[in-house]
Amino acid sequence: SPFVVIEAFAHGTPVIVRRIGGLREMVEYSGGGLCYDDATSLLEAMERLLADPELRTELGERGHRAYQRNWTPEVHVERYLGIIGDVAAARNGRSRMDVAVPEGTRL
Repeated sequence: SPFVVIEAFAHGTPVIVRRIGGLREMVEYSGGGLCYDDATSLLEAMERLLADPELRTELGERGHRAYQRNWTPEVHVERYLGIIGDVAAARNGRSRMDVAVPEGTRL
């Protein structure tokens, strides 16, 4: 589940995911974990993380930085408000910068 990966990244924990679909993309984008193809490569990934504390730390830090850039509640609210601003501006034929935004709201 992507939520499991995001939760791990929020806590600075590296992940190991199967090399398919969205989870693979999240790990490759963030650099916050390892990917595996089969039972043998899963075991190798687990052993690698177990044996290398520096790798665990580095992957955990990468995942956490990606979490802070992409998946915090604040980032989502900011993006959501940006979309609303874009839609409002498009309806009014103006740029987003011309649309009034409630005081205290960051875009």
